[in-house]
Amino acid sequence: MHGRYRRLINRTLTPSMVKVMIPSVTRIADELIDSFIDKGQCDFIEAFAFPLPGLVIAEQIGLDSGEINTFKRWSDGMLAPAMGLLVDEASAKHYAEVEAEAQHYLANLFEERRANTSGDILSALLADSVDGDEPFTMAELQNLMDLLITGGYTTTADSIGNAMLLLLENPDQMELLRNDRSLLHNFADEALRHASSVQGLFRRATSDTELSGASIPANSILHTRYGSANWDTTVSAEPERFDITRGNASKHLSFSRGPHFCFGQPLAIQEMMTASGPFIESERLTSIETTD
Repeated sequence: MHGRYRRLINRTLTPSMVKVMIPSVTRIADELIDSFIDKGQCDFIEAFAFPLPGLVIAEQIGLDSGEINTFKRWSDGMLAPAMGLLVDEASAKHYAEVEAEAQHYLANLFEERRANTSGDILSALLADSVDGDEPFTMAELQNLMDLLITGGYTTTADSIGNAMLLLLENPDQMELLRNDRSLLHNFADEALRHASSVQGLFRRATSDTELSGASIPANSILHTRYGSANWDTTVSAEPERFDITRGNASKHLSFSRGPHFCFGQPLAIQEMMTASGPFIESERLTSIETTD
């Protein structure tokens, strides 16, 4: 089942598709900056880090920029169980209705794409498989959109914010990046290694096993700490040091590894690079003050 999922979903957000999206990502970033550049200061997270990935995905699913609040409401509804927001029957009903609203909208959109394909993510998910796999059912498409909206929005926004904070806390690295823009990709990877937006996820052991001398019984619930693994001294020398010239910065686990590697990695990295570019320019940074 997972192999089929990966084969079908790997057609979306490929490096070549993300390359086509770069002008749109850049335009959205520029428009956001234009909205606050003359004010002299901004709340970087609220005004830029969160809207950028939200608007990018929103455009891909047919929402215009004026509907970003709708998109965020859907994302909050989908994340409600993980965020512990289902505290009573009323809240559970509210967030269920929000997610149902998103599902109805997306179902209609998928049907439109079946009739008129385009170059967006939805069309890629609906394309015929070259490997003969059965196409996604509507339930599977809804589940994938849930993952895309929640996983490609909040995590990327957090990563953009973390990356900017690391540059401000390490002015020597800011200067390196200003002098050599070719380090942008490595900078994004090093920011993800140093301060992964997802520090860990819960998993269940399917059988009795042993890991580094520790016995783990079957059905044990584990919290696998990707953030800790990214600071493994056997992989990264001086892991606490933020170094955008680190040779193996891309070896982090922030996107997982192997068959569960995050298919959104190319877009997330591109958004981090595009988001950081304007703010490392001296003349722009001096006209923007960070606020607590």
